[in-house]
Amino acid sequence: MDSINKTKEELLLELEELKRDLNELEVRNSILESEKHVNIISESVQNEMELRRAEEFAKFGYWNLYIDEKIIRASDGAKNIYGLEKNENSLEMIQGLALPEYRPMLDKALKDLLENNIPYEVEFKIRRQSDGRIVDIYSKKEYDPIQKIAFGVIQDITEKKKSDEEILKFKRAVETSGDAIFLADITGIITYINPEFTNLYGYSSEEIIGKTTPRILKSGLIDQETYKNFWITILNKQVVKGELVNKTKDGSFITIESSANPILDDNSDIIGFLSVQRDISERKKLEQLNLLHREQLQTIIDKLPNYIFVKDIDGFFLMANKAFAELFYLSPSEILNKTDVELNLNQEHIEDYRIEDLEVINSNKPKIINEEIFTLDTHEKIYIQTIKLPYKYPGWDKPCILGISTDMTEIRRVEDELISARNEWELTFNTITDMITVHDNEFNIIRSNQAAQKILKLPIDSLAKVKCFHYFHGTDVPHQDCASCKSYESGDACTIELYEKYLDMYIEIRAIPRYDKFGNISGIIHVVRDISDRKKAEDEKEELLEQLRISNEIIESELFEKNSLIDELTKTKESLEIINSQKDKFFSIIAHDIKGPFSGFLGLSRIIAEEYQDLTMKELQEFGKSLQESANNLYKLLDNLLEWSRMQRGVTEFNPETCNLKYLLEQNLGIVNEFAKQKNIELTCYINEDEIVTADVRMLNTVIRNLISNAIKFTPRGGKIEIGLLKTENSLNQLKSIYIKDSGIGMSDDIIGKLFKLDQKVSRPGTENEPSTGLGLLLCKEFIERHGGKIWVESEIGKGSTFIFSLPNIDEERN
Repeated sequence: MDSINKTKEELLLELEELKRDLNELEVRNSILESEKHVNIISESVQNEMELRRAEEFAKFGYWNLYIDEKIIRASDGAKNIYGLEKNENSLEMIQGLALPEYRPMLDKALKDLLENNIPYEVEFKIRRQSDGRIVDIYSKKEYDPIQKIAFGVIQDITEKKKSDEEILKFKRAVETSGDAIFLADITGIITYINPEFTNLYGYSSEEIIGKTTPRILKSGLIDQETYKNFWITILNKQVVKGELVNKTKDGSFITIESSANPILDDNSDIIGFLSVQRDISERKKLEQLNLLHREQLQTIIDKLPNYIFVKDIDGFFLMANKAFAELFYLSPSEILNKTDVELNLNQEHIEDYRIEDLEVINSNKPKIINEEIFTLDTHEKIYIQTIKLPYKYPGWDKPCILGISTDMTEIRRVEDELISARNEWELTFNTITDMITVHDNEFNIIRSNQAAQKILKLPIDSLAKVKCFHYFHGTDVPHQDCASCKSYESGDACTIELYEKYLDMYIEIRAIPRYDKFGNISGIIHVVRDISDRKKAEDEKEELLEQLRISNEIIESELFEKNSLIDELTKTKESLEIINSQKDKFFSIIAHDIKGPFSGFLGLSRIIAEEYQDLTMKELQEFGKSLQESANNLYKLLDNLLEWSRMQRGVTEFNPETCNLKYLLEQNLGIVNEFAKQKNIELTCYINEDEIVTADVRMLNTVIRNLISNAIKFTPRGGKIEIGLLKTENSLNQLKSIYIKDSGIGMSDDIIGKLFKLDQKVSRPGTENEPSTGLGLLLCKEFIERHGGKIWVESEIGKGSTFIFSLPNIDEERN
């Protein structure tokens, strides 16, 4: 795969594999070097000291396993790695130092080495014998079957593993960082980018690495001097921080917060720099929005009728809204840095203000103060309520107070009126003759009017312990038809009427739920009325009404039967009159249509009979052709008339069956095709081979032939006729709508309005004087409606006509 086409994830995986291969090569190289040192030292005893130094330096050691004795003799380096006290140890003890999870792997490797002479190279962890410290080990072993000695080298790779893990952690941190990070050399050429850089700027690694920064990110909105100062600072080995406007791949401008750190080599020479960038475009927008909001907030505060101010612990005003400033005939800016004394507030209360401010600041809790003050101009007394809150004023180090004062004068006036109104309400409450009681949600009466107290004989001094059902019904539990219970359940007012034996009266109880501020039902209001007199009158009235109702029902029943019979006879008469009128007119039309062809027929036959000797063969042929056409037209008319009459008398059988619509159309097109050819009219069918309908085939054939024949009749020579299918839906079922569209002379709205009507004459000659009666369309309408469908026409004069009829649609899967 071409590296250009590789995904970022594939490149990262390959990078990880390359790093692992590099680490493995380094380890192997180190081991090979170690083995080389071991071989040299084994060959030359005088170099033993050098070997020990090499072991110590490279943290490796070598050992020999004597199979018959199961003894391992380890070098000093190997002994130090394992934390052993002596150079000769048992195989079992050495194996026991490996962590348990690695022992199966080591046992198998040793078995393959001894039984199959397969060298092994493994990494595992041990717990050192001397101090119990966990150590990462690299081990390589070979076996000499002749001498029965296994020998190998080991290396402590703990530090290297830690280093690899730290590098991996650093790489993951960079790769997953939410900031864009890139590396560049001393000339500004980008050598590395993390994924967030691509997310921020839109450039992939292939597009950006090798390019110069800031050239590729340059927006053109930062002056050249800024870039110059950047390079001077970074070359002086100093960190550069600031905000820049850069350009992304798609040309968008973004504001970033950037820091660039120089990268130094071991000689403290600068070899490049690392840049960390964060998109702060939204933050900048928010800062601007915050400034706008602060201005808007000040505008809103100035429009509030409350008196709002901020002052510090020393009593100096730091902010005031317009309403507060106008109390002293000053502007908000003139209030700033003034004190209570300078504003000529109530002098006798200034020390009190000071004490209140300190109390709020020290307790860090709000405080509400009510006071009376006098206005400066009219010296009118007004009531003020002030809420003072501890407040941290932006940009001010000292503790502050936020004060919000409200003119309570009008509220005090309203409260006085409410007290007066409440007293009036109490008077009214106690003068109402209905019993009114207020219950909590445990049926305790917590309030009652004097009528309830008198009738129920309530113990006024201990209402909170009085159960309503005890005094209303004389029971220890709520009544089975309790209005309160129903209101509790439904949350709506409930009214019941009952005879209460305990009170010896008919009562009407209306229960109205009470709600707390959280919308929960907290109790019920009972309004109870004595309706004994009314019930007695109602019972007497009900008895009289019942007698009257029975009499009325008898009379109404008899009248209803008579009226129904009269209505039915009237409707039947009107219907028969309309039908007779329509049929009379219809028969008049039919008689006229039949008389015309017969007149022509008789005239031609008379001429032939009387003047046949003077007629040429061509004239006789033309007269014969005319006679045939008249006979055909008369036959068609009589056939249609016969079919229509059979439908009217209900003797026409209706036998619907599943049939192929395309096949039926082709059969009928074959019948009328010769007439179409005579007028050079193109017939086109757009119905699919698999379209299925359920219909009476004989009726459907009659409809199709009539409509296509009419289309040919009223289409001039060289015209077109199309037959197709429309799919429509109604609320009950799906219908298939078949249309027959011609390019003929069209019809006016007046003619369209007369179509399909029994008492209207709509016959008119075709484009070549073909006769027409209109009876065929009546027959089509009867047949289509017999199928449960509809037929209609869309037409304009000179633009042709489209006849459409619908049939029930058939699901092919069911068929």
